[in-house]
Amino acid sequence: MTTYGPMELVVVGFPDADFHGGIAPAIGRAIDQGSIRVADLIFIEVDDNGDALGLELSDLPDHVRGPFADLALDGTTLLSEEDVEDVAAMLEPGSAVAVMLFEHVWARELVGALAEANGEVLSVQRIPAEAVEQVLAERAGS
Repeated sequence: MTTYGPMELVVVGFPDADFHGGIAPAIGRAIDQGSIRVADLIFIEVDDNGDALGLELSDLPDHVRGPFADLALDGTTLLSEEDVEDVAAMLEPGSAVAVMLFEHVWARELVGALAEANGEVLSVQRIPAEAVEQVLAERAGS
């Protein structure tokens, strides 16, 4: 049996470095449904001088840490300092992001079945929800 499903790195930006935890309930519901697991989570702030700071959940103020603390993080540390530096290099001064590594728990069985069938995933492409909505709106208008 496969131990892990495929993982996806998601970087979510927050204007004015405001990590208020508003996304945590939606992530928690996906975890409760068995769809995903948060394998790792870090926050990155870039100050006005362009200096980046990687923050663990424990480094955040209580009002921010609280909503994310309920996500049942298992202590897996897969994101590295190099990952923080790579993401930070893309950011503008005064910005902040949450970097989340999600395991697609729903795909564990599929990964095992592919291996048993001597199959392999040749390509994966994530299509953002906004792009889907735009295509549907364009088709509805034509």
